[in-house]
Amino acid sequence: MKAKRQKILITTDFAAPHRNGVAQVVTQIANSLSDYDVTILTYAQPGAPERETNGHITTVRIAARRLLGDTLRVPRESAKLPKHDLVITNTRFFTLSAVGMSLAKKWHVPRIHLEHGNRHVPHHNPIVRFGAWGYDHSIGRAVISRANIVVCIARAGLPFARKLGARKVALIPNGIDAQKFKVAPTAAALCRQELGIKANGRMVLSVGRLVKEKGVQDLITALSDMPQKAEGWTLVIIGAGPMRERFETQAARSGVRALFLGEIPPEQLPPYYKAADVFVNPSWAEGLPTTVLEALTSGTKVIATAVGGTAEILPRASLVRAKAPSELRKSLEELNKLPAVPLQERFTLSAMRASWRTLVASVLNSEQTPKLARNNEDAVTGALKTRLKSNLKARKPVPAIRKYKSGRALR
Repeated sequence: MKAKRQKILITTDFAAPHRNGVAQVVTQIANSLSDYDVTILTYAQPGAPERETNGHITTVRIAARRLLGDTLRVPRESAKLPKHDLVITNTRFFTLSAVGMSLAKKWHVPRIHLEHGNRHVPHHNPIVRFGAWGYDHSIGRAVISRANIVVCIARAGLPFARKLGARKVALIPNGIDAQKFKVAPTAAALCRQELGIKANGRMVLSVGRLVKEKGVQDLITALSDMPQKAEGWTLVIIGAGPMRERFETQAARSGVRALFLGEIPPEQLPPYYKAADVFVNPSWAEGLPTTVLEALTSGTKVIATAVGGTAEILPRASLVRAKAPSELRKSLEELNKLPAVPLQERFTLSAMRASWRTLVASVLNSEQTPKLARNNEDAVTGALKTRLKSNLKARKPVPAIRKYKSGRALR
């Protein structure tokens, strides 16, 4: 008799056809778990079906209500799903992570939380920053502290996860499929030709969302401060976002030749990486930047800000401080001295897939995992009742009980 396949639920606010880093990682994890029936629960997107199945992966998209512009999305409908054997949630501040946490509790199944960040959300608006901090120390803390295990994509995320109450942590870096970035020299040369970049010209590439926190304005400033306004240099920016018009205006006024290409499908990016003389990631905050890994896989030199897990990927010579255009300028001027860095094996897609398969199998095969979680809750409840009774007998005020040995905060 054929054994029944176990079911895994992955919750994420972003999934394909979204093109951001989280959506890409979720797809990679789901593809690696081919021995299971995987359901991806995400929000509805224009042109995408409410439900679709591709092999062992079923994607369910539910309607969302948008709050604070496009900053926050919450479900407009409940997710009607059968019981799964394991839940994987993504990023503490994704609202569907709270949904996944509730479903795991309802089904009495273990939950793995994948944390993509390593610090409180940076934002130029102090009100948003304060709100994000409050969310992290309430719902975000619950999402992390109540997970059976928290997976971080960079070492920089481990202390942050523990700070928010993680009981057990693991490190699984994002992985890159090197085969997709093998580009013929002729394709790279054609790309430069189409962009109007001469053979002796310099192409600086940056890929990412066009928002203030990605630091594109610092890169433009760095180029504008170079001698002769970086004559012979072309800045190629791939990505979309609300700051595009402002960045275009800044480049034009600064005399920097900049080409804004908008969003480009991931499968079409390899020739751009290969054509570039240097890839620059000037971001103010990162988890483990996929674009940096992609550039290294392409054999392109990289300059990046030393934020998040970036320092785990690059040597010191390739790193600059965030919000420091002068350091960016100096590194660009000394581009010939910049070393070419090979991609480490632990950042390959095969290594990532193997780690996720091992982790999921160990959690599912550990029959004690969900029971231990419930027993810990019972122990906390029992300790609280005992302390209350002793205080009542002594007629003393009940002191605040903040934390137990299990590492779980009392709500």
